[in-house]
Amino acid sequence: MHGRVVIGLEVGGCELETLGGAPLRGMFLVMNMANAGSVGQGDLLGPNGSYDFRNPLGQPPASEDSALLASLTETAAFKRLEDVSFLGAINYSLVRWPDGSRPATRHTRAQHSLGVFKLALVYCERRGISPGERRLICTAALLHDIGHPPFSHSMELVWADEFNIDHHSATQDIICGRIPLGREVLDVLRAHHVDVERVAALVAGQVSDFDSFFSGPITFDTIEGISRAHQYLPAPAPSPTEVVIAATERATNDDQEIVDGFWHHKDEVYRLVVHSRQGILADFASQEALRQHIRQVSMEDYFGNDQLMFKKLPGLKDTLTSTSMDGEASHHLGTPGSYVARTYFVNESGDFFSRNDSSRYQHVKSTKRVRTTQRSSGRRQSSEEISLWR
Repeated sequence: MHGRVVIGLEVGGCELETLGGAPLRGMFLVMNMANAGSVGQGDLLGPNGSYDFRNPLGQPPASEDSALLASLTETAAFKRLEDVSFLGAINYSLVRWPDGSRPATRHTRAQHSLGVFKLALVYCERRGISPGERRLICTAALLHDIGHPPFSHSMELVWADEFNIDHHSATQDIICGRIPLGREVLDVLRAHHVDVERVAALVAGQVSDFDSFFSGPITFDTIEGISRAHQYLPAPAPSPTEVVIAATERATNDDQEIVDGFWHHKDEVYRLVVHSRQGILADFASQEALRQHIRQVSMEDYFGNDQLMFKKLPGLKDTLTSTSMDGEASHHLGTPGSYVARTYFVNESGDFFSRNDSSRYQHVKSTKRVRTTQRSSGRRQSSEEISLWR
């Protein structure tokens, strides 16, 4: 029996039902990217500064320059993300019966990608970025997770072991049109004269341009993703737009407090969601299911979606959504599994105002093991050992 467990949050051509709400379409990106001055801050931030995780962009105004972004969201590569769960297997164990409310929504990689796009647009507005650079930044933001497999990170270890593929390489292959699924994306980018190599470099975090929002510890991706995952916790947190504005401006102690607070929220998300016992076992159950059915799976399935994988892996959905998921996953595990835990902390010696983020916002890794059976009722479980959502 395999004992290795990989869990994580990156803390990503069929008409499919959306996991988290109404189907996403190119209409959400009908926005004037060449003349963003027509889009006011109120439009970007939402009513009273609110942020709708189910529909981050709302209904922006139309313009003739919206064709690029509308076309990208209509590609098969992007529409696939409408049925790729944001937290992967954890989404199904946390939310057995989604009803659209804050704690009972299964978020998707498509929704997250639209949110990252919105945060990039907020940044461009605050910085007064030129129209050409704005299109580059927002395109990279929209496509940053285009290569995520079904269940996001939950099964990624097995895909890497068996097929030598991960979401980083798959994203590059799609953006650069090196695989069939990516040719439509590449055609759209070329038709709109977007620098494909620069987009790919930004997505890969290879350049520190634009205040390192694609390469540092405080990125558009991380801000949106952690804020989205924090919706499963009861405590309130600043909206992702607030964090982006504070991280962009860096003018006051309040800005520092907001960004520092976000980093502490990231630690909470990993500790109480991603690294919770329920989260670990959900990821393990999905990995084990893929290993057991690996002969029925092909490389093409990596570029599928959750519902297609559930058909390839019979019994997995029942296990993940079962009220006895802990016991069922533990039974399949057999022996304790190990995972890499992350602890995030603020190093006060790193200067916030000079953007010394790599020094200020740090984390450490440690290897931990998950027990395969619940502790006896005579011993009280810690908050990290018991599910918060049962």
